[in-house]
Amino acid sequence: MFYRLFMLLLTLIASPVNAEIQMSVPNAHQFEFKTIEGETIKLADYKGKVILVVNTASQCGFTPQYAGLQSLHEKYGDKGLVIIGVPSDNFGGQEFEQESEVKEFTTKEFKTTFPLTTISNVKGSDAHPFYQWANKKAGFLGSPKWNFHKYLIGADGEFLAWFSSPTKPEGPKITAAIEKALANATPNQSVKANTETKKVLFVLTSHEKLGDTGKKTGFFLSELTHPHKVLVDAGYQIDFTSPKGGESPIDSLNLDDPINQAFMNNATFANAIKTTLKPSDVNVEDYDAIYFAGGHGTMWDLPNNQELASITAQIYENGGVVGAVCHGPSGLVNVKFSDGSYLVDGKQVSAFTNEEEAAVELTDVVPFLLEDKLKERGAIHSSAPKFEEHVVTSERLVTGQNPASATSVGEAMLVLLQK
Repeated sequence: MFYRLFMLLLTLIASPVNAEIQMSVPNAHQFEFKTIEGETIKLADYKGKVILVVNTASQCGFTPQYAGLQSLHEKYGDKGLVIIGVPSDNFGGQEFEQESEVKEFTTKEFKTTFPLTTISNVKGSDAHPFYQWANKKAGFLGSPKWNFHKYLIGADGEFLAWFSSPTKPEGPKITAAIEKALANATPNQSVKANTETKKVLFVLTSHEKLGDTGKKTGFFLSELTHPHKVLVDAGYQIDFTSPKGGESPIDSLNLDDPINQAFMNNATFANAIKTTLKPSDVNVEDYDAIYFAGGHGTMWDLPNNQELASITAQIYENGGVVGAVCHGPSGLVNVKFSDGSYLVDGKQVSAFTNEEEAAVELTDVVPFLLEDKLKERGAIHSSAPKFEEHVVTSERLVTGQNPASATSVGEAMLVLLQK
């Protein structure tokens, strides 16, 4: 009872912010967090977006607020709101000891999809730098006194408001503040945020002979066009590369597929696959993601192409996204990081299965079985029944099993790119 009265008092009392502090500390875009998965969240990447930062706990009376936070994420995420949960054990010892337990709990109980950071201190001299800054901005009354305290940051990175633990995320007080902040985001801020990460590199095969069968092969058109449509519709620019550069051969030109037909009827798009870049002409720094389209041709010329392997490793180590579908993951089997480890080692990966290769009667034609090779490289192979859609995301690697998975691979990549 005392706690609720105390918190009610806090919500009613305004806390002025010291003008000297406002001038001497940076805005929120200066700070970074580490996610539970070990990735870096740079708040600068969210310029033009409104950010709600919440110190969370898994065993607190306010823990059900995770559901409200997820509801906000789903309602306002595509309108420019970013929610960041910061697990903390500062209040009542109500957080798990292991971050893996936090992730498992929140995913299972609340199906959370917004980012969670590593377990962090949110008060005192050893608080995370963001909280040292925000706590000064909010003053004593506005700084966290318990779990699920909320800080709202504007599109320009400036401190906007704080909300005490009992204030429900989906309640009128917070939603009104969020909607106001989103409305106040200037067009220039939004444009800047939406144009900072705009380019994706698509990799196609240059190989057109299907082993010794006398038949032609190449890349599978729908495995290019479907994720291409997802990303282009979201505002991303796509460039194409292939081992030899120039025209890439198509395997299965199915124009009954309306997405294929629209792509091939677009003169710019159709010309792009005839004038692909050589890997030596690719500027790695231009791209936030790389995607490998499938088709049996990839099995011959992508695995041992060192230039493409190097480009892929650099994009991933720069914080970018890597995607591939069907036989496209053949381009990943020899990708190594700067420390010598394989990109796929220890990650969940999906690709054309041994069963599917047998079903199309090419087990003895391809130079190796992709499922087996990925396992040799340490990948944790994930599959569905043959020819059914199946996509897995493992850190910043997105892979799909077969042509039916191409659209979903593009969608999963887009989710990662927009984080």
